[in-house]
Amino acid sequence: MNTPDMFREQREVWTLFPQTRRIPLPGLTGLPPNLEVPHRGFVILPRFADDHPFSPPHIYLQPFLRSRHYYVHDNETFPRLCWCRPEQWSPRFRLIVAVTAAMRFLNDWHAGLVD
Repeated sequence: MNTPDMFREQREVWTLFPQTRRIPLPGLTGLPPNLEVPHRGFVILPRFADDHPFSPPHIYLQPFLRSRHYYVHDNETFPRLCWCRPEQWSPRFRLIVAVTAAMRFLNDWHAGLVD
């Protein structure tokens, strides 16, 4: 994915969710900032996959939570939310899909609807 498309997808998130914080990356990388979207006492940290838009964005949460849907994936170090199966992802989807899915997961988790 090219950088202008990444900026456009991030702009959509911070336009719809004005509480979103933009954290600039150190140095002059030319890459879009990292986003932090507060929701229900958590911070949603969406990150583009290396081959986005062909793979879904990664969703990290702070603080970590205990759920069978939030775990360390193969060959990774930090847990992330399993919010979308790769075969369900479409390159037409955007970052906002991942962020709203994370919000819905947190709503359901708070309501005791997911473990």
